[in-house]
Amino acid sequence: MTGLSPKNWFGVGLAVLMAVSVAVSFVIRQVRRRSYARHCFERGYRLESGRDGEAQRHVAICPLFSEGWGQFWGFTITGTIRGVPFTAFEYDWETGPRKFSKSHTIAAILWLSERDDLPSFLNLELGAARAGREIMFWREGQLPPATMLDEFLADGYHRYEGYAHVCLDEQPYDVIDKTPAQTDTRFHPHVD
Repeated sequence: MTGLSPKNWFGVGLAVLMAVSVAVSFVIRQVRRRSYARHCFERGYRLESGRDGEAQRHVAICPLFSEGWGQFWGFTITGTIRGVPFTAFEYDWETGPRKFSKSHTIAAILWLSERDDLPSFLNLELGAARAGREIMFWREGQLPPATMLDEFLADGYHRYEGYAHVCLDEQPYDVIDKTPAQTDTRFHPHVD
């Protein structure tokens, strides 16, 4: 007999389960990193594992970057498509009290437009925002696997083309409003 009570066995089992979980997470992250690195190398893109403090630089374009706690700017892929610079990335954060927190993850693409004279907007439902020269699109979840990354970037580029030159009067545009009277329900003039 080992002398361990059922309570102790439970504790040992829990510790082993947690260790296995951490190891599996590490292995999955390493496999993803290698896959992205190969994809980036083949296309002339650059891969980074993360960027400390990067979210704070982009709070003006998307207030999600100032929400919650435990923010982490993860895998980051930079390059150009048809001459337009992009940064594709994963962003994680937590909301709520620590004991009952909720995790959030988005996959996003930040584009740098040639124009900086277009109005700013934010549309949480469409996952789109613009401020200054930056145009950003996002969706919930992680960046897609490397095998689907080209499709993700192509979709982002087509969305970028649609928003890069839209100038809706001379008013700043912020938040979506589903009012049927709007001519384009994706945008709503900001009212001070």
